[in-house]
Amino acid sequence: PCFFIKTEDGGKTWSSQNLNDKLGMLIDVNFHSVKEGFLFGGNSASTESERSVILATTDGGKTWQQRFISKDTMEMCWKVSFPSAKVGYVSVLGYDAHSTFIKTIDGGKTWNEYKLIEYGYETKGIGFINDNVGWVGGERGTLPVMKTLDGGKTWKPDYSLGPYVNRFRFINGKVGYAIGSTIYKIDLKAEGKK
Repeated sequence: PCFFIKTEDGGKTWSSQNLNDKLGMLIDVNFHSVKEGFLFGGNSASTESERSVILATTDGGKTWQQRFISKDTMEMCWKVSFPSAKVGYVSVLGYDAHSTFIKTIDGGKTWNEYKLIEYGYETKGIGFINDNVGWVGGERGTLPVMKTLDGGKTWKPDYSLGPYVNRFRFINGKVGYAIGSTIYKIDLKAEGKK
């Protein structure tokens, strides 16, 4: 089931909104302000017909509009990373191991899906420290984390991180963490210069 759950009093109370009429799976959320935000997931609970979906709100979650739906089936949005107000990235979990990601360069008004790499790579976590430098983690333990220095135009293996990276988090542009088969800490001062 897909529910958007919100608090306006620091977590003392919560309200819940049923979104099963708009989504089949809800995986991640990102808000830029109290009013403007996005939901990421899939349009169906059926793997065979599921497509990646991005919903947007401008009224704090009272109403939602579809901003993106993928052409391909057997995929859904997994994790999101907004390194700046205009640029955002979404990893796509492809059930048939097709490897793509979704990107916006206008703050989420429009989104486009791009191929990550040619061979099968089931993407999981995604994280960017700036508009160009970022990583994507894979599902299978035999595949390395992939890194880009050019906003996703090209990707290369990054063997400094292990398998199954499902989440990246960056704090104040100074430190980064990734979780997978273990916990990783990234020196962002060194990475941000690349």
